[in-house]
Amino acid sequence: MKSWIVKILGAMSLTCLLAAAACSSDDGPAVESGALPEDVPASVYEDFRVSFPNAENVRWSVADGYAVVTFTRPETRSAAGETSVWYELKDAQKKMQCRTIAFEALPEAVRAAFAESEYGADAADATAGLLIRYTAGTVENIYVLRVTTTGDSAETTKTTLYYTVDGVLVKLTAEVVYDGSYADLDPDYRDWLPRTSPEGVAEFVSRNYPRAEYLYIYEGRELTKVKILDGRQARLLLFDAAGNWLSTQTQLHADELPEEILAAFRASDYADRRIDSVEEYLTADDEHYYVLTVKDRSGKQEIRIDEDGTLDDGGDWNTPGRPGDGEQEDPAGGLSEAEVDAFIRERYPEATVVSRSQDDKELEVKLSANGAKIEVRFELRSQGYLWTESEWDLEIRDAAAVPAPVQATIDASYAGYRLTFLKYVESASGENYYEAGLKSEHLKQTVKVKMDEQGGVLAEYGNR
Repeated sequence: MKSWIVKILGAMSLTCLLAAAACSSDDGPAVESGALPEDVPASVYEDFRVSFPNAENVRWSVADGYAVVTFTRPETRSAAGETSVWYELKDAQKKMQCRTIAFEALPEAVRAAFAESEYGADAADATAGLLIRYTAGTVENIYVLRVTTTGDSAETTKTTLYYTVDGVLVKLTAEVVYDGSYADLDPDYRDWLPRTSPEGVAEFVSRNYPRAEYLYIYEGRELTKVKILDGRQARLLLFDAAGNWLSTQTQLHADELPEEILAAFRASDYADRRIDSVEEYLTADDEHYYVLTVKDRSGKQEIRIDEDGTLDDGGDWNTPGRPGDGEQEDPAGGLSEAEVDAFIRERYPEATVVSRSQDDKELEVKLSANGAKIEVRFELRSQGYLWTESEWDLEIRDAAAVPAPVQATIDASYAGYRLTFLKYVESASGENYYEAGLKSEHLKQTVKVKMDEQGGVLAEYGNR
């Protein structure tokens, strides 16, 4: 049996430190105070000045339709005390703020829910994060806790938990790290920016869950995932590309299980195990069942119990929103977990896996290959994993690693700028490109340039 040690990260130093980049890539263009982006409306600057009059160390960036400002306050000058605010450019309105807070400042309901969870040890002196959203009709505050779980082996699991003010756990992401020497990674907060629900989705939600509030919306190529808070129940709804409802997954507590489901569990071979989590599923195929994760000294096991009490512990059922471990119904629609590993071994035979990070919309596998860092990303579809892109972090200290077309474009069009980072992105669409971060030696301005493989400029972000 593994002996688990659970600890809260002492400080969420990257919670807001890289928040500007979270709307684009990890190395988005940060523009320092005194070099304000020209395409940001004056009303945004005025709102920021009035809302945060004591802001210091102000840095602006523009990406993906948002202006993001990151700053410190006199009482929290350290990186761990940074705050970031997102303004949407199309309406010049403030949409979201993220900042670190002391663990003791968490609402009592959040602290109690966390203490009762399997991650709740050693939390007395921890700090946490707070997301504040400003669009009407959404949950206003989301509280973020990040924990690290280490077992007897070198494998380490890092988990991010998201709670409402009432202590409802509405999202959980986990990353398995194999060598225990990972860098602290910033959570991706793009999901939490308020979005307008697609028309068909909005109609379905309003008809079936009229009191629900939107938590986040993810629109993929083949699948739209919508997380809502219906009273105190978090539900994940799946819709196909045409907006047709596919399934609803609801997180439950064990004491919320119907008596007939509990009776089936108590009569099973798993009755002596502890119920770790429960998910209820309703599907467009008129299926209604429950997936129970049960735990004992030998580990965790998922079992499915249908509405009529039929129990299945084979694990080869197709669970909406999560790829199964068994054979997929539509092999062309996605990869199984084993096929993902085979895909990586075939495509990057010299690479070793550094970490795996997964939530309910994508899987990211970090690799190391002859000193190069590669992030391989897969979208989660109803039938499995779909490779979307691989991002190479190129070593710019080695001049030979900078492709000649890229260097030629920098020399010709960005004289006086030095290269701060360079990434190469392999896309499933075949539209591969480079992203170069450049900084002016004299003006202290930064710019990010997207180029094709011939060095042609596709896009430029920032101000110069």
